[in-house]
Amino acid sequence: MRVITGKNRGLKLISPGVGVRPTLSRVKEAIFSSIGEEIVGKIFLDVFCGTGQMGIEAISRGASFAVFIDIDVEIAKKNLEKIKLGNFKLIKKDLLKNKEIITADIAYIDPPYNMNLDFLKYIHVNDFLILEQDKRTEVRLPANLEIIKEKSYAHTTIYFLKKFP
Repeated sequence: MRVITGKNRGLKLISPGVGVRPTLSRVKEAIFSSIGEEIVGKIFLDVFCGTGQMGIEAISRGASFAVFIDIDVEIAKKNLEKIKLGNFKLIKKDLLKNKEIITADIAYIDPPYNMNLDFLKYIHVNDFLILEQDKRTEVRLPANLEIIKEKSYAHTTIYFLKKFP
């Protein structure tokens, strides 16, 4: 696993252990190609961050700040130490028990597949959410989310979602 582009291009990240399913490089590259320059100057939220690779990529590509959230943050913490930047926050939290609003400009969410997605109602974004799911999973979104774009790669589907009041 490496940072694809930006100021940390080529940085090798620590690979996950058992139970962590990192986003494939080609999927990561497709996501950030879709976002393009929209990432510059934005606050990026990496939910169920695992290794932290998506938020690190966002920082590398010009996000002003990234928030990393997971119940187990040890791998992400080690990878964040490698980039030696202070424009991030690492939060150890079980989002299934969270009842607090979390706000960002762009959120990338990669929960365990087949998980109930009700926790999404506590994530508020100014721009959009990106949800990664297994292609074979039926996605049931909270009522205030709408799919604006959908892309599939092998066994993975990426949903670009917009919140509405």
